[in-house]
Amino acid sequence: MWRETATTNINARSHKLLKIIVSYMLGPFGMMLQNFYIKNSLIINSFIVLYGLFLFVANLNYKKILEFALLQVEENNKNNKKGNKVKDQEISWSEAIDKGSFFPFIVGALSFIPQKVSISNMIKLTNKDKNWHKINSKKKQ
Repeated sequence: MWRETATTNINARSHKLLKIIVSYMLGPFGMMLQNFYIKNSLIINSFIVLYGLFLFVANLNYKKILEFALLQVEENNKNNKKGNKVKDQEISWSEAIDKGSFFPFIVGALSFIPQKVSISNMIKLTNKDKNWHKINSKKKQ
């Protein structure tokens, strides 16, 4: 019994000391922000999880469109006997978007800002995508 109360007192004192250190480090504005987060943590965390799911689905959409574009590159390379490189303009992005898109937004692998599905946005994202360049260059050889 005595040990339990002594341990509880030590834990209570260390908790108070930790709270004082944190409040000193954060300052008054930081403490207001911490209290706001504690009061509204369910809403804030739900928003973060939903946004993460949104980005996940947008990235799946981007990969699906890219998959259809790669199929076009393969077909073009089979038909192209000279070995010329296939450029972005020769890929029918509108056809790849029509076949592969199931969501109105796309996002790259490391991006947090989604973009609407469009030909110009797909070209921008594929120009930044190192995997696209690796796969596309292998297909061209």
